[in-house]
Amino acid sequence: MIQASDLLSLSYYELAVFTGSCGSLRYRIEKQDIDDNKSLLVTAWNTPLAFDHTPDEDKETYSTQFSVEGLSDIADWLNQRVSQ
Repeated sequence: MIQASDLLSLSYYELAVFTGSCGSLRYRIEKQDIDDNKSLLVTAWNTPLAFDHTPDEDKETYSTQFSVEGLSDIADWLNQRVSQ
C-alpha cells in the first residue's frame, strides 16, 4: 500500500521527477506547468519495463492539484491500481 508520506515533499517535485513501484505497478510523478498553473501528473503502468520503454497505450495518467492534498489523491489513485 502506498502512503502519501511515501511520495516525498512538494519541494522535490519542483526540481525532479519521482519514480516508484508497488508490486508490479510502476509509477512516475512529475510537476506540470500549464498556463502558469502547477499540477501533479502521475503515470502508472503494469509492465516490468521502464517508463520510456513502455508503450503509451499501456500507461494510465491522472492529474491533480499541486498540494499535499494532491499527493494524498495520488496515493489513493495508485492504490486502486495496485489492487486491480
